[in-house]
Amino acid sequence: PEGRKEDYWGLRKCVYNVGFRPGDIVMNTFSYHLTPAGIFLDEACNGIGCVMVPTGVGNTEIQVKTMAELRINGYIGVPSFLMSLIKKMEELGYEIGKDLAMEIALVAGEILSPSLRKGLNDYGVIVRQAYITADLGGVAYECPEENGMHISDDLYIEICDPVTGEPLPFGTIGEVVVTDFTNECYPLVRYGTGDLSVLDDGECGCGRTSYKLKGIMGRADEVTKIKGMFVHPRQIDEAAAKFPDEVEKIRVVVTREGVTDMMTVEILLKPGIAGTDLLKSAIDEKIRESTKLRGNTVFVAEIPEGSKKIEDKRKWD
Repeated sequence: PEGRKEDYWGLRKCVYNVGFRPGDIVMNTFSYHLTPAGIFLDEACNGIGCVMVPTGVGNTEIQVKTMAELRINGYIGVPSFLMSLIKKMEELGYEIGKDLAMEIALVAGEILSPSLRKGLNDYGVIVRQAYITADLGGVAYECPEENGMHISDDLYIEICDPVTGEPLPFGTIGEVVVTDFTNECYPLVRYGTGDLSVLDDGECGCGRTSYKLKGIMGRADEVTKIKGMFVHPRQIDEAAAKFPDEVEKIRVVVTREGVTDMMTVEILLKPGIAGTDLLKSAIDEKIRESTKLRGNTVFVAEIPEGSKKIEDKRKWD
């Protein structure tokens, strides 16, 4: 549900403090279909006077050419896709500052590692992250100091034990739990986001004294965000259920190569079943249908008892 008040999702302040200004030409690579991120940020940027270019994800070559032709200077999306665009830009012979005007990026939807931020900064792009959810809209955002995300003035945030729900002290990692004081249409009290973070009560160099979140550090349950998409164990089981005569057990292992999430689907076959290329391709297809992500299926001799359905082995340096 959405009320009628202006800037209902509270994102205009977010996009302005991140660094967008009236007249900026901003490409929005979030989807506008079935997920709210694209619409949320489109409305916010339009509200402060930006020109929006709704590109979505994919077609990197076309996107780079569009960036050059329209002199796009702002980016919205996941950070890894921005790096993919920059690599494609180099491949096509473009140069930021000369052929492209890209200056600032608002990133959300996946963890921003220090190395990825530095890599993007090295290309001359300012990168600031925001924390946005479908139910709450804008929760927190970085300022130019880039040392934590300022919490929206309309929200009360606690960091809680994911099991007991009890509040945890400052500096302790726990689940982000949010109460919205201003939403008359869709009130939320102690809403558990499932995301993990740390609450910081230190002052910021920008002058604000309100609390900050020290980034998003993972998920409190087995739901895992891969390439900006949530993947639940149930989705993995649904794919495996398409092969009742072949698949004994299934597990997804998430790793990271450079700035890209990699999803490996481990399959333990039933006795007497051969791991053929045809079966591998069929499983890949069902995983893609279930999760909307491309994985790499491998046949293994063992999946240890007690293993998580989704094993997140990514390291965030």
